[in-house]
Amino acid sequence: MNYLNKMSKVVAMTVMMVFVSQAASAQLELPRPSPESKVKQKVGITEVKVTYSSPAVKGRKIWGGLVPFGTVWRTGANEATEVSFSTDVKVNGKDLKAGTYSLFTLPGETEWKVMFNSRTGIGGNDYKAEADVLTLNVKPVSGEFRERMTFLIENNTNSSADLVLHWEKLRLVLNLEVNTAEMVMMNAEKEIDGLWTTPFQAANYCLQNDMNLEKGMEWINLSTSLKDTYWNMRVKAQLEAKMGKKADAVKTMTAAIQLGEKMENAPFDFDNMKAMLAKWQGM
Repeated sequence: MNYLNKMSKVVAMTVMMVFVSQAASAQLELPRPSPESKVKQKVGITEVKVTYSSPAVKGRKIWGGLVPFGTVWRTGANEATEVSFSTDVKVNGKDLKAGTYSLFTLPGETEWKVMFNSRTGIGGNDYKAEADVLTLNVKPVSGEFRERMTFLIENNTNSSADLVLHWEKLRLVLNLEVNTAEMVMMNAEKEIDGLWTTPFQAANYCLQNDMNLEKGMEWINLSTSLKDTYWNMRVKAQLEAKMGKKADAVKTMTAAIQLGEKMENAPFDFDNMKAMLAKWQGM
């Protein structure tokens, strides 16, 4: 009987421990007051990423209140906001090396100081001015009301974009510039690999952006020396035309059209290339 009582107690204790363990592990997930947010965008071939915690207005006075003037701010809630760039950039015309930075600000009534700080993964009150690598003075502008603090990447082109902090009725705009064309040209030199497609892509970039046409011609000649295709021959013809070599352009485009006619499916731009050839021949 004592044995049965002991066994009953052991079973009861085991069941209780399982129940307590399950209760501890099944905690209710609740929304954070300032949830973690991220924004990521390619500007040309440069990746720009911002990681931050997004506080809400909740009817409070934000500027000169919750966020006091004249005091360094982590530019968000919880940990300091971080901004990363995969290549070198210019911010408001000033150079900033590729890397990840904590973004601190010193809000003022009419002008803010913006600091890109080399220390990362830090709490909001752990600012050290000696680690600043770039400081800017920026005048905020007004915008429509936004309840939650948000970072946006606007006006994105292949060479520039605006990084915008928008909260309540305030917008702080930082202009980003990247030298995409130069980076593409440098990368193309490194990536030439014996395949016709790589120099073709580099030459086509020059064609589409109307830049470095002579270098583009070097690349397309390399591509066609490896393999003549409709795709690279049509690029070569257009480069020749841009460089004033109309007779060569007609000859090369004629060869491109002949290659296109042999393809199982007509290329997507075949009619355009035939029209271009007819125009050249009529000039």
